[in-house]
Amino acid sequence: MPTIGQFIDMLDAVARRDWASIERIGKAAAEEEKKKKHFQAAHKILEAVEIATARYGVEDVIGTVSSPLKPLSSSPPELLKEINVFDVPEIILDKGIDSQLREFLGEWKNEPKLREKNLSPRKTVLLHGPPGCGKTHLAKYIANTLKMRLFLVRFDSLISSFLGETGSNIRQIFNFISSNRCVLFIDELDAIAKLRDDKNELGELKRVVISLLQNLDLVESQSIVIAATNHPHILDLAIWRRFELILELSKPGESERLNLIELYLRENIPHNINELTSISTEDLSGSDIVKICQSCFRKHVLSNEKDSIIENFFISLLEHLKLNPILTKNKVDERRISAAIGLKVLRKNGYSFHDLEKISDVSHSTLHHRFLKWKEQKCQTMT
Repeated sequence: MPTIGQFIDMLDAVARRDWASIERIGKAAAEEEKKKKHFQAAHKILEAVEIATARYGVEDVIGTVSSPLKPLSSSPPELLKEINVFDVPEIILDKGIDSQLREFLGEWKNEPKLREKNLSPRKTVLLHGPPGCGKTHLAKYIANTLKMRLFLVRFDSLISSFLGETGSNIRQIFNFISSNRCVLFIDELDAIAKLRDDKNELGELKRVVISLLQNLDLVESQSIVIAATNHPHILDLAIWRRFELILELSKPGESERLNLIELYLRENIPHNINELTSISTEDLSGSDIVKICQSCFRKHVLSNEKDSIIENFFISLLEHLKLNPILTKNKVDERRISAAIGLKVLRKNGYSFHDLEKISDVSHSTLHHRFLKWKEQKCQTMT
């Protein structure tokens, strides 16, 4: 929980109605709790900070209270869709990517200091990686952290809706973000490839690329442009060069998966099943894990909390693996076996191997054999 020093600083900030300091102190305390793996405490602290800043606003430099999101100076073009950035969960990233993200956010949080030296924060970001790895979530997280509005445009709709007029419509969108402090999220940037594949539209492709490059060069420094693609190899090199920060988001590794599960379940995974949890979630994307956690909570509530959260997680995981055969093509047995053993460990007398066979679609004899082998390995590790 917050230290005495943080508690005193928080009381002082409340007395001064300094909501920006309240947010800073609260987030620092939450980070310390997460390092201790106290995810439920961290979530409660962040939730309280979010409620406080959303209700009262963030104090600006002259001491008046303003809305967390500034009003727009003009209406957004039709193709832009505003995305809600409140209640965005904490993001779990690879250490290297997380470090680059913190540096980028630090530039915007210290924007006045940079501008005093005629410098500005980086304003263009390219996110690439397979589907379900958190590109949209990261765009929301950036907007939420920096208290900016987030507007989404899908590049394929931009092209298909205004074929022949794409350049002028791209400019219309960039004019809007130039006059409003916000984040523009361009999703499916790889839609450019659709034009490249159509020999009748090579002229349109050239116009689209030229217009996009020109507008990226002219982005006002008060706004951020984030683009996302699942297929980075099809983007022109000229487009790559326009982005000041390029982040590759891959499927979460072992530690990221475990942290993500604990973050969303708001509960620590028992130490004796950490390895089983890791194996049973191997190759899953962050999006997959979030869906499984959401299913787990629904089961937990509808069963009147009869089973533990972790038990419901393994049951939801097994259902997910069975319903998504593409995901389980290569490692279906190992992951299902590990999840079934996890259930057995959590409730030794609650599940027979025949029960686990019905849940996992793995034979009871295989599960029995692997469970005994797992116990033997555990005993050897302890001795």
